[in-house]
Amino acid sequence: MLPTVRDIYQRYLALPSVMALTEELKAEGIVTKRHVRADGSARGGLPFMRGPLHHLLSNPIYIGKVQHRGQLHQGQHDAIIDQKLWEAVQAKRNNAIGDRRSRGNSQHSSVLTGMIRDHADRPMSPSHAVKNKRRYRYYVSSMAAAPSHGADIKAPALRLPAADLEHAIIEAGASVLSDQHIIMDLPQIDAHATTRRFEAAAVLASELQQSGKNKVRQTLLQLGLALIVHSDRIEASISRQKLIVLLDDKSSVETDDGWRIPLAIKTTPNPRGRNRKLVLGSQPRRERKQDPELIALLRKAEAARRRLFASEQSSSPIDREEERLARLAFLSPSIVAAIMEGRQPASLTARRLLKQVQLPLGWASQRAALGF
Repeated sequence: MLPTVRDIYQRYLALPSVMALTEELKAEGIVTKRHVRADGSARGGLPFMRGPLHHLLSNPIYIGKVQHRGQLHQGQHDAIIDQKLWEAVQAKRNNAIGDRRSRGNSQHSSVLTGMIRDHADRPMSPSHAVKNKRRYRYYVSSMAAAPSHGADIKAPALRLPAADLEHAIIEAGASVLSDQHIIMDLPQIDAHATTRRFEAAAVLASELQQSGKNKVRQTLLQLGLALIVHSDRIEASISRQKLIVLLDDKSSVETDDGWRIPLAIKTTPNPRGRNRKLVLGSQPRRERKQDPELIALLRKAEAARRRLFASEQSSSPIDREEERLARLAFLSPSIVAAIMEGRQPASLTARRLLKQVQLPLGWASQRAALGF
């Protein structure tokens, strides 16, 4: 077993990861040490798994030491591997652990990384500042990046508040997905396919507004989001072809035809300070507050819809008030989601919604009529 331990340590340094080491040992038939107990039963002799390998690579017993209460002590046995090999392996393991933690905790904390550039074609990278023990995130022009041919080499750096920009992009994307006119303008297949696209777009809009950062980033990447920040405006767009792929749930991505769908981002230039920056024109996010009466009304509407369908099947007379209430069961999914989460406009009350007799069927028109 002693040559095997040294061999495993040396192999680990030569391979990219513990997983690769696991596969190589398995392919060569190298297994754990086999022990035969006094009663004749045996243990070990099995292929190495990740857990045992991590333990083997971090066990100080192989350098002649023992660990007790978090402290290393010189053992009474000889070292199996030398100190230099041990330190090299521990350094590689520590780097790997640090990389995994970084990927898990902060890789996508800035949702728009890789999708945003300034007018000089410089990537805008995540940055942050700490003031009064509070951390503020930004997207800032990368001055180290070379501007594209013809761009202003001396163009000042641009800076945008990350949270506000991400919120504005999510809201603009959800607005596009909720606009039935935009969905209908996509290359048509047939009426049934268009209906399915309406439904898929509503679900996608709701997910975009409700999901965590990793999911939102993945969706924006799939939509081919591109942002170009100028000193006086932001140009944002998604790929029409990639939107079609998502809505139609296609297994393979077709070649992008270059057609872009613009996203509306309101901005106001702010020339003050060392770096030019924009003030996002969207209204600040207010604190979410659920309205129990609105939520109860939606539940009553769904119950009325079910009773209405049941009465149609049984040829029972239809109650007009019941029919009026049932119409509210056909609200846009994004409106329902907003009400359930307390994100509805302050002007939208249960009384106003119930009085909305001529509620449009189109989802985008519904949002406009109800003040979204």
